[in-house]
Amino acid sequence: MDVETLDVFEDKLLLFCRDNGFIQLLDASASMLWKATELGMTAEEIYEALPGDNHRILSLQYIRDLQEGWKKQGLLRKKPLLEYCLYLCPGVTTVALKTNSLDIYEYVKDNYSLCLNNNPDEDLQTIEAVWMEHQAEYMIKSSRSKPYTCKDIDKAASSVSFEISELAIHEYPRLFIAHAAAVAGSGNTILIPARAGSGKSTLTASLLLEGYKLINDDIVPVNPDGSISVLNLPLKIKSGAWDILTEQYPDLGSQNHIIRFGDTPMKLLSVSAESCCRAGSIHIVDTILIPEYAPEKQSALKQLTPAQALGEILNAKPYLTQPLTREYLQHIADWVKKPMACKITYRNNREALMMVKEITDKI
Repeated sequence: MDVETLDVFEDKLLLFCRDNGFIQLLDASASMLWKATELGMTAEEIYEALPGDNHRILSLQYIRDLQEGWKKQGLLRKKPLLEYCLYLCPGVTTVALKTNSLDIYEYVKDNYSLCLNNNPDEDLQTIEAVWMEHQAEYMIKSSRSKPYTCKDIDKAASSVSFEISELAIHEYPRLFIAHAAAVAGSGNTILIPARAGSGKSTLTASLLLEGYKLINDDIVPVNPDGSISVLNLPLKIKSGAWDILTEQYPDLGSQNHIIRFGDTPMKLLSVSAESCCRAGSIHIVDTILIPEYAPEKQSALKQLTPAQALGEILNAKPYLTQPLTREYLQHIADWVKKPMACKITYRNNREALMMVKEITDKI
């Protein structure tokens, strides 16, 4: 179809076609195409996102020509200068965060382990967080995601955290991604899988004060060979544990940024380099520890069968990298058989630490 002109009528794209003279009103709004272009979406990305049967009418080449025309006429604002760049190493690949927001820059610098970019010519995984003054909103995009916007700094910070995690966990093929924390002690590695709100991050923070080193919090990639990988992501501490940990971690109480995953408010607890395992290193799990923080119950320590341990891991809602076939489940079950698995019920962190010591003394 030979498109001669494009105009706007009541925020709809109006096409006049030379070959038969008819006028076509598209479902896609003019403002949608304009904003998508301003957000940095390519013609190809816009074409794929067009609703309905607009592909039949609006060609990919025409969108390219339209964008080029806007640029030549100076109608598009220049992309904001990304003044700040940080390099992170959540795994073994360097991730470049680029932003024009000092708030985002300080947030990431304060909460994540940074590294040097040893190979400036390398095509890095990237995350961009751009404050757009005219729209009064942040635009976030990464190597894995299309651009999207956030209205305030806390949501933008949450989005940056999410994108960092996404780049890290999808870096290599995994057996599965455990919803868990993991720490390494002197000669032993503990995996702590549990559902949200169970106290695993609070317990992990307490274990770090006992000399353990952080492997990961909240997401632990389990590799096909059964090892787990270090991502060097900060601890996510939910609001219910802020008061509990503020005495041991004073910076937690003074931290201003509150991020949200769903409706849950959290603060990121950055951990010193001395308390973290080396980014990209791998560990073999010796102990699977299921925590149950229950102030109203009697403290208890129970050793679990492999079947019970597998049930607890699945109950914690891991991310499964394959359809749940019999063969895939058997692969996970074979992995669960190797470590010792225990469940601890405790009324406070002091009791939990005593039981952890009792378990690790047996290894």
